Formats: sequence, C-alpha cells, structure tokens
Amino acid sequence: MMKNYAAFKHILIAMCMLLSVSIKSQTWSEPQAVTSTLVDKHNLFSQCNYGEQWILLWEQPVDAVTTAIYFQEEFHNGEPAALISEPNIHLRNPGVMDIGSNDTLYFVFYEMVSEGHKDLYYTKRAADGGLSAPVMFAESSGDLDYIIGQNKIAWIADGFLYASQTDYYAGNFYFAEPDTIFEGEIKSIMFLDEILCWIAGDDTQDVLFYAHWDWQNQTWEEPVAIIAGDEMANLETTNNTTFPPGLPLFSFTFRQDNLWYINQCLLDYPYNFLFDTLDVTEVTPFDFDLYAQDVITKNDQDYFDAFCTAFILPVNDYREIFIIDQNMGYEEPFQLSSLETISKNPQLIMGESIGTYGNWVYILWEAEVEGFWQFYYSRAAFYWGAIEENQQTNGIAISPNPASDFIRINNEKEADLAIEIFDMAGKRVYKDSFNQIENEIKTAGWNRGVYFVKASDERSTFTQKVILN
Repeated sequence: MMKNYAAFKHILIAMCMLLSVSIKSQTWSEPQAVTSTLVDKHNLFSQCNYGEQWILLWEQPVDAVTTAIYFQEEFHNGEPAALISEPNIHLRNPGVMDIGSNDTLYFVFYEMVSEGHKDLYYTKRAADGGLSAPVMFAESSGDLDYIIGQNKIAWIADGFLYASQTDYYAGNFYFAEPDTIFEGEIKSIMFLDEILCWIAGDDTQDVLFYAHWDWQNQTWEEPVAIIAGDEMANLETTNNTTFPPGLPLFSFTFRQDNLWYINQCLLDYPYNFLFDTLDVTEVTPFDFDLYAQDVITKNDQDYFDAFCTAFILPVNDYREIFIIDQNMGYEEPFQLSSLETISKNPQLIMGESIGTYGNWVYILWEAEVEGFWQFYYSRAAFYWGAIEENQQTNGIAISPNPASDFIRINNEKEADLAIEIFDMAGKRVYKDSFNQIENEIKTAGWNRGVYFVKASDERSTFTQKVILN
C-alpha cells in the first residue's frame, strides 16, 4: 500500500517527537537536478569522503563517435568538466578507488570501447588535479564488468572472475597479480570488505557464491555457495555508503512465480547468512540501492530494522523512485519522486556533515527529462540520537563522549574484550584486546569526526558511536 508523501511527513514528525530513536528528524526534499546542461549523462559514480569531499563521475557524449568521462567535485554549484577524453573513442562506466597517499587522491577506472572491444583502464588523480598516463588494467574480447572494494578490485572478463588488491612498495602503489576466483556465466559481483560475492548460473538455476580473502596468507579461499534459486540478479551492499562494523547488509533480486523480489541478507559472522524478503514485487528485476545509517547490531527482536532501500517502481507509464525507510520503522514503500518520467540507477550516499551530530543522506538517480538523461537528487537530514550519553551494556562503559585526546573503556566485569574502532568510511583504525577494569586509547592524533567503538566478549558485542572534537 502506497503512503501519501505529505501524510508520511506528518506521521514522521509526530513519531520523532514521541519516540527516542537513533534519527531525530528525517524529511526527504523534493527532487532537484544535479546538473542542467541539455546533454545525455549516464553511469553516475558518486562518493563523498568523510562527509566533506564529493566526487561525481559520469560518461557524457562529446560528439557522435566520442564519449568522455566528466567529473564534478562540488555537489552544489559545481561546474562539470571533462576529465578524460580521446577522439573517436567511447569511455564508459567510471569508478574510483581511494588511495589516501600524499601525492595521489585516487585511481579513476573506466572502460574503453573501440570497435566492439572492451578494455579496463585506470589513471591516477593527483592532489593537484593532474592525471597520470592511462594504464590498461584488463582486457576482454566480450562483456566486461568490474567492482571496486576497499583497496581491492574484481572484474569479469570472458567468463572468468578475477580479483586483485593494491600494495605499497618503495613509495608507490601498485596492483598485485590477479587471482582467478571463478569460471562460468557470472551475472553480478560485489564486495563486503574482505568478502567477494557473485551470482553465477545457467539456464536452469542461479547460485549466490562468496569467497573470503585470507589476509594472513594473502590468498582467496575456495568459493562457497550461499543460496540457489531459479533466477537472481543485481547484488547491492551498504558498503557503498558506510561499512557497518557490526553486521554488514547486502541485497539481491530473485524471481519466484514470475514475480521479482528484493531479498535482504545480513552476514552474521562467521559466515551465517540471514535472509529477509521485502514486501514488494515487480515483473522485472529491481533497480535499487541500500543505505545503513546506524551500526547494525544483533538483537533478539529484529535483524532488519536500520536500513533505507531506494528502488524503482512503475507508476502509470512512468518509473518513479520509491523508498522503504526502515531507519524509522516504515516497512511499506512510499513514493518519493513524481517527475512523470523514466528513472533508473538509484544511489544512496552519505553526504556532508550537519554540525556535530548529523549528515545529509542523498538519493541520486538518472531521469529522462526533456529528451535528455539527467541526474536528480533528493536528500534527508540524519541526526545521531543520544550520542552524548555514555551507554552501559554488560558492564562496559565508554567515555568521554564527545572525546578529544583519549577514549576510556571501563570493563567492570574484567571480561576478555576484543576492541575494534572504525571511522565513518568503515576503515578499521584500531584493534586490541584486554581484560583490565580500565583502558585508555590515545586519540589525540586522530582525525576529528565520528567513530564506532566495538567491544566483543565471548557472548555479545557492544557498539557505540563516539565523537572526536
């Protein structure tokens, strides 16, 4: 059942006033154009690092036989500019891998299509805006697809699934020799931190697989089947926004009785996959994306209560953006856009910081407007709730909050605790274990912002957000 958007906002405001929840307010803005130039734009890649630095990349035609990679580094009032262009060549499907070195901001990957041949290239984007010479990374005589993870990349070429990771030697980043992970008809690939997932199948059945990267032995473990079905497609994960250091979520679409569904999957370590099907159906595979604002924690009531899912549904002769906003307990979809056009490729991105305790979260998508494919967005303000309070669970207390030079962990029961701390990008910045009553972690030299402190004993896991001012 569809919800009226205005009614939804009134209900939402009332709930926020009455309930103590992680998000204090959330109202999605009306759709707006990201850029307004009357030219087709496709395959948007969007990223906002640490709520500060945006990077938008897309493919855009220069003339009838040339397609270039364009970019924009300010979301609002930014000026699009050509980043990479070669005469008579189609450059498509851009992506970014962050490096974080002093001289290189990131690798820009893209496909080069010429005379029906697809090759994967990359160039280094320097801090001063300069680009290195293009480097061929992989080639294919047929279809080619790739996915970027944290310091890893996987790609499909000529029926094989490959993966490689970055390494650092003598002041330079480089890619290790690729590992061959799988051979077969591969439909979709996705990273979950150190786990690579993919869908492979034939005319009778599809299977969802995963392989785990063994960082100690620097090798990929053998593929393991997770679940099988008549037909599956479109893997997506919350890794695109912020990796939850608790239990990561991903989703895929599957067909049953001639209808398509979105199946959410929660990974409960060690490799226990928990499934929950959303109560929406379509006659074609879903075009969708996910967002997890909060750390995903295991509880006795409901695993699937902290996510936002944006997807496309038909409305009359159009296709519009819909949302299931599980962050606020709304399990049924409501219509966000009413552009009366065709929409596709929704993306949920955590954007700029709002003061100390919040971030804008964006939905970006492609829409055909006035005969051209354009990028549109809507955004909502997400605020952390009760972040200043010191939580206590199973004798564990973390203080002060906000913190500055140190984080103190009180362990009243003197349990054997494993401590991990993650930044907002999902990168682990600290790992240790102890059983003392009190332990202090020095944070004076850390970047200021939001961190997640995860404390685990043999029976439970406790996670708390901490602000460093």
